[in-house]
Amino acid sequence: MKIDSSHLNFDYFFNKYQNKKFIVQAENTISYNTFRNECVSMAMSLSRYGIKQSDIILIKSQNSIDYLKLIISVFYLGAILCPVDVNINKDKFEEYINYLKPKLIINKNEQLKKFNKKISNQNFIKKNFPNQNYLLMMTSGTTGEPKAMMFSIQNILKSAIYYGKLADYSEQTIVYHVLPMFYMAGILNTFLSPLTKGSSILLGNKFNAESLLNFWDLPKKFSANSIHLTPTIAHSIANFHRDNKEIETYVSNMKDVITTGSILYKNTFDFFNKKFNCRLRSCYGVTEAGGPLTLQAWEDTLREDNNVGFHLNDIKFKLKAKPGSNFKSILVRTPFMMKGYYMKKNKKFQIRLDKNGYLNTMDYGSYDSKNKILFIEGRESEIIKRAGELVSLSYIENIISKYKEVGECSCISLSDKLMGTKIYVFII
Repeated sequence: MKIDSSHLNFDYFFNKYQNKKFIVQAENTISYNTFRNECVSMAMSLSRYGIKQSDIILIKSQNSIDYLKLIISVFYLGAILCPVDVNINKDKFEEYINYLKPKLIINKNEQLKKFNKKISNQNFIKKNFPNQNYLLMMTSGTTGEPKAMMFSIQNILKSAIYYGKLADYSEQTIVYHVLPMFYMAGILNTFLSPLTKGSSILLGNKFNAESLLNFWDLPKKFSANSIHLTPTIAHSIANFHRDNKEIETYVSNMKDVITTGSILYKNTFDFFNKKFNCRLRSCYGVTEAGGPLTLQAWEDTLREDNNVGFHLNDIKFKLKAKPGSNFKSILVRTPFMMKGYYMKKNKKFQIRLDKNGYLNTMDYGSYDSKNKILFIEGRESEIIKRAGELVSLSYIENIISKYKEVGECSCISLSDKLMGTKIYVFII
């Protein structure tokens, strides 16, 4: 997918769809053009506060329209945004602050509102920041120490354009947004990708237990036809649903109900389909590789082979045998890979790729190169040695979850003197 360099700029899309409805929240509707102007005003307000190119803004806040504006505003400033979990504990948040040394810390929506001022932006000129750093996504990795993955604006936009095409977003798509902003799918899959296709976004609150009983009321009211959920959220929604033909008809007619973030097991797929007559589509992504990579086609949702969908030509996968086992690691190369992990001491970036530019996803599975379909069996970290044999905890979970009597299943391993490792299975 060849992308014109002029498209790697948010203004290209704001100009293209300027009068179309973009954001809907309750009874508040904002067009592409109005949203762009309000983002520029916020950028100018942040600039007056002292935010400039390469400054880091750390935000821990609930989903809101102002939050969406901030995501775009930092682009106009050449600044860097780092969103984190609103429920993060105080000690971990302090670790992030000491690691990143942000210029601005936003703890709640009320702080954002002071930058949401109407300022004349008639003479505003967007400066060009070639390959500017744009987004930091936090991870603890395998060490437990905070690490931040750095993405450039060009790569984020390339990824957004890629997924917009993969998910077949259009000007008729209305995305119901319920995922948190510190999660790549909350920023990219359900905000920036729709933006590149002229889609509308219905902004809901981040999913929580209180929203289970009337989850579909808001999207139904505004005729949303696309939503992303995690498999756990999808299972919970189906579990709390009580017979309601009107809701069930609405959900069954949605363009997309997509799951992302973890493996979609058969029991969750079947349970959701039984309740709503709607087949969940699995999306597979790797944050380090730039976000979403594959998406199940409708005809592949009924296959019982762990497929997580197809990809477009921009993505390259290959397998690498794991010594002493039948497991094969999945490696990927994308045109929108992260720049690397943010290094505190020298502010440079470090990324580990093989000599051909492939990243180890740390997942294992198989790959149909002819049809460009990927199959995920589990995480490498979930492979354990038991009685001298390598065993996958994900594989065990997948097998057990296929029984209709099983709602949810989780496997753990503990040290055992006789077997080396003993496996425990928890079933609901």
